[in-house]
Amino acid sequence: MKEYNRLEAQLDATAKESADRMVAKKTPIFRAGKVAGCGWGQIGLQDGLVIKYAGIRIPVGSKSKYSKMVGLLSNKLIQEKIIKYELTGTAVGSIQDAYIYVNDVCINDELVKRGYAIAIRENSDMAMTLIDLENEAKELKRGLWAFSEDDPFKEPLY
Repeated sequence: MKEYNRLEAQLDATAKESADRMVAKKTPIFRAGKVAGCGWGQIGLQDGLVIKYAGIRIPVGSKSKYSKMVGLLSNKLIQEKIIKYELTGTAVGSIQDAYIYVNDVCINDELVKRGYAIAIRENSDMAMTLIDLENEAKELKRGLWAFSEDDPFKEPLY
């Protein structure tokens, strides 16, 4: 009986350690949903969930002359489409960070690649990919990087 209790305690400890590692890694959760509307960097899904692009910042707000261009592109890519999204486990209030996919194309990557978003410098699996895409967009003067007389990614960013 002692041996059984010792093994059971070991199994419990191993299971708890594994669960703690998963929480610490913020294990991604994949879901799908239809976009009901988007604006100011937020995407509302028909089920009521509100998400925003993870790993990137985009110009938003009425003070940013570039936010309308970014909003139009974002809307064109996802508006009223069924998207697949990967929640990162990070949220600001009730707004969840997510990597958003349409037909297996990561829209977060696409916005950076086209020069309409910048990468967040953080420790994540996607950070280096996003930074590389941003550097390429800058070098090729894509999207907002074509406006060399002004930094298109000054505040406010979302």
